Amino acid sequence: MSDVRVVGVVTLPGPHEARWRSALVQAAKAKGWAATKDGGDRDVSAAGQLIFMRDIDDARLAETDALVVVSASPDEVFEAARQRHSDDPRQALRRAASQFSAACRLIENHAVVIDGAASEADLPGLGRVASGAEEVRAAVALDPANPLAIYGALPPRIGATAAWSPDLFSYTRGVEHEGGTADIDISGRARILVHGPYFQLPPGAWRVTARFTVEPDDDAFLMFQWGAAAGVTTCYGAFDTPGVYEVVLDRVWERPGNAELRVWAERGHLFGKMTWLGCHVERLPDDAVIAASPI
Repeated sequence: MSDVRVVGVVTLPGPHEARWRSALVQAAKAKGWAATKDGGDRDVSAAGQLIFMRDIDDARLAETDALVVVSASPDEVFEAARQRHSDDPRQALRRAASQFSAACRLIENHAVVIDGAASEADLPGLGRVASGAEEVRAAVALDPANPLAIYGALPPRIGATAAWSPDLFSYTRGVEHEGGTADIDISGRARILVHGPYFQLPPGAWRVTARFTVEPDDDAFLMFQWGAAAGVTTCYGAFDTPGVYEVVLDRVWERPGNAELRVWAERGHLFGKMTWLGCHVERLPDDAVIAASPI
């Protein structure tokens, strides 16, 4: 790849980020390249360009000859985001998910992915680069209960799953969009009951399995939606027997988007209760999407 002269780099935040940035800058300077941040002025007289990217769009991708992603584990990326959003763990998780999704955007464009904990790597245009790591971590299996477990590998592998617990969702209270709890009184007008968690997912087929209990007075008429913004899969259910239920919905993400699972009281109810137990999400093969199917 001797014709590579412009390399875009995304480094996921974590304990190895600074070391890799320093190593990449040194390798670039050794070749007579200039190193800049995304949006900074480029030194057109330099033999090449190393660009540390923040915003990823088609125009910026088209200006690069090669792309590199320096990865980090979900726990490491979340911890970095938590330091920035210490008062709001859900916001920290959303930021971490968006950073993983951005990295997947580069991988779609054939980026080279290197483990941030690696001691060295072969990179386009730069050759063999040593990170200065004294030891390399062993691979650790992620607990599926980790809400970012789907990002244990980039891009998420078919079959990757993660659990999204009730505390990651928002619940309406009266006319307010938030403020309620996972124990829900469904009596009253038709309205949204549950929504969230707004974690960004990369393109592909994604299945959500929602789990909840219902204590209906007569029938509890509920509507479930899974998707991003207005692009959703919708399922209706009438529940006339108390118990624990699951509803499965599939949706194909054509582009990165903030995942939202919504539960509505589809019509007014005189009485009834519902408890939201959370859900789990799974990456499906793109040809395996089924219609919404209550189980």
